[in-house]
Amino acid sequence: MANVNPETKRHEEEVEKFLTNLGFTMNCSGKRILGENKNEIGEIDSKKILSTDLEPSLSIDEKNVLINIHNSMTDLINYFPFSDVIRQVSNLTIYARNSPEINQLRRKVNERIREGRIKNVEYVHFLSWIHKYLDLGMDGGIKDQNTFVMENLTSINTLYELLIFFEFFVYLKNEQNCNPQINVRTENKQIKYTIEFMIEEKLILFEYDKEYSFNKSKESKKWPTWILTSRPDYSVVVNNKIIAVFDAKNYFKMGKELEEKHVCYLTHKKGLEGLLKLSKDNVTTHIKNYPYIEKEITNYWKKFQEDENLSKQYYEDLMVNFIKNNKQMNEKYEKLKSSFNSRVKEATRDILSYVTNLDVNYGAIISPKIEYGKFTFPNEKEQVPKFHHNLKFEYLQLDYDPKNAISTRNTTVGKMYDAIKFAIKSQPPEITT
Repeated sequence: MANVNPETKRHEEEVEKFLTNLGFTMNCSGKRILGENKNEIGEIDSKKILSTDLEPSLSIDEKNVLINIHNSMTDLINYFPFSDVIRQVSNLTIYARNSPEINQLRRKVNERIREGRIKNVEYVHFLSWIHKYLDLGMDGGIKDQNTFVMENLTSINTLYELLIFFEFFVYLKNEQNCNPQINVRTENKQIKYTIEFMIEEKLILFEYDKEYSFNKSKESKKWPTWILTSRPDYSVVVNNKIIAVFDAKNYFKMGKELEEKHVCYLTHKKGLEGLLKLSKDNVTTHIKNYPYIEKEITNYWKKFQEDENLSKQYYEDLMVNFIKNNKQMNEKYEKLKSSFNSRVKEATRDILSYVTNLDVNYGAIISPKIEYGKFTFPNEKEQVPKFHHNLKFEYLQLDYDPKNAISTRNTTVGKMYDAIKFAIKSQPPEITT
């Protein structure tokens, strides 16, 4: 019998528990579309079919099947227990479904199952569904109800954009009760989505991935594009005027494991640095706060009582060894943090260019790991604007890590709604010359 790595076994048990609670076998392997070929489909495909005008049109039962598939697969993506896996999958999305890279990965998993290195039966169900799904060969655009030939979305970043779009739709429907409607259009041979809803008797269009062209065409003249063609992830239009823009950026500082290690590193370091502040009154409290360094605390205190210079040397040796042992991890963390900050700055410049080029008063970046931040102009510094009035820019967080998914979602979709209300009320007067 093949030996199984304890960590691998733990991961498999976590996945088994997750898939079982989700009802994966029932929801994914058992859900079929009621067409001629009775093909099994996934979350992306179900969404595309639902948003496409088919001939003949789908029945209510068929739509319900698709909605159930979409909801199940969305849960699978949003609440998978290992966020690093989700991020790493993005590296595979550049390959075609039957590419050598994808096929090699399928063969490796099959081999591990045959050799007994993977014993979890849920992996077998999962892999079986993947085989069936990949072998469908869904390429191009949806033609009709019976063929289900469709364009494949190949980026987890696109999935993140769609997640925000539909989370906002659900918020409008359930929390604001404004009867939102999703409309589908074709733009440059691509399917585009729009949410229509009302705020204070104004018709709001929440556009996904709409391009605003800078050229001499009749269509482009109704948009206030100043000097560039702009294509924000989401734009808000009222009375043929763009009033707000949002961009989704699926940015992460680093992997979850590295982030957790760095948190432990900082906590450990704080505990060691606290040795220099030990006294008779707080030794017990310090041990209680940092139990994992109880030995170091006890040794330091004994040396301190004997000779203060000995305790000082002991502390310096501890810190030198601690910094040395964690140097590689800390350097990796700082490098990734710097790269993350650089990407955020670039994204900020992009969204501000949209604000300028499209002549809007509000812009925001939505990311899984950027913490909330708000900037207004004029602000509390009593700035006196020469040209721009009532500007607002925000960083919004919408995470899909199970730990933060619900809290960040509830906060951010509400802020998106409030931002649109702000943008409506803060439109500048028309400039006359």
